[in-house]
Amino acid sequence: MSEVERRVTDVERERVVDLLGAHMVSGALTADELATRSELVLSARTQGELDRALRDLPPLPRRPLLVRAADLVPLRTHVIVYVVVNAVLVALWAATRERDPSADDEGFGLLWPFWIMLAWAIPLVAHALYALRQPLLRRASRRRQLPR
Repeated sequence: MSEVERRVTDVERERVVDLLGAHMVSGALTADELATRSELVLSARTQGELDRALRDLPPLPRRPLLVRAADLVPLRTHVIVYVVVNAVLVALWAATRERDPSADDEGFGLLWPFWIMLAWAIPLVAHALYALRQPLLRRASRRRQLPR
């Protein structure tokens, strides 16, 4: 059996529908073309039928660096590393801070790891928003595809 005749799974069909959506966002497809090709993809049984839906499309532009990085590192791993590193920093702060700061201390007894936590929390929140957006978009596209 050749690669073209190989049967495809639902996961492969969803991946191709996602690719078609990315092509629409980039301007290579109109909404009508996306709907037509998506119907063909969702009813496809072989790899050749999937390939026909993608055959005349240009290559997609490269995704931004932060998006590629968010896809490489799972959100759960990012959160675990954030918590562990910041716990170590707080423990280090607690072990090295002066117990009785003098009046001329000028705030050096404050929780200095706070600034590291804050700076790191910004990309962590961006990663979380990106990661949580993906399932929402898939659910919304499935709702649109369901017959009413």
